[in-house]
Amino acid sequence: MRNVWLRNALAANCAGELSRWRACGLLNRYGSTPGTHTAEMSLPTPTLHTARLLLRPFTESDTDSIFALHSSLRVLRYWDAQPWSERAQAERFIAVCKQMEQEGSGARLAIERAADGVFIGWCCLVKWNPDYRSATMGYCLDDAAWGQGFATEATGALLQSGPSMRWT
Repeated sequence: MRNVWLRNALAANCAGELSRWRACGLLNRYGSTPGTHTAEMSLPTPTLHTARLLLRPFTESDTDSIFALHSSLRVLRYWDAQPWSERAQAERFIAVCKQMEQEGSGARLAIERAADGVFIGWCCLVKWNPDYRSATMGYCLDDAAWGQGFATEATGALLQSGPSMRWT
């Protein structure tokens, strides 16, 4: 997975956001997740809008799209997991998204192009750690969406929304 630690997240584009998160007490000075303790409260997954994207909670209607994304050899070329071979894996992915929301342990958001509503991938903040007030960021985009700045735009919006999510 193209998983990005928050301390390195969008260093050029979001340095101000990372500083704001630290000022709000949401990141330690390293922006890392040294422990595994997670929040134990419901944390509603936000719906976010950017100039070109809609980031929203996953629904069952995303099953085919997420399965197609994670079945791609090209998309998962550098991941530590094999491409999916069963649709049930997508169903489990969506169930885990809802479980993370209920537990308050993270948020995974589907990413759509705002212009046409096409699913292009997902991004997440996971492993909330209230002891260190930190999280891990990740994203996965369809190869047709690579190189267009969508990951920067989506993760920037997610970083900006973080302080309003009221982590414990």
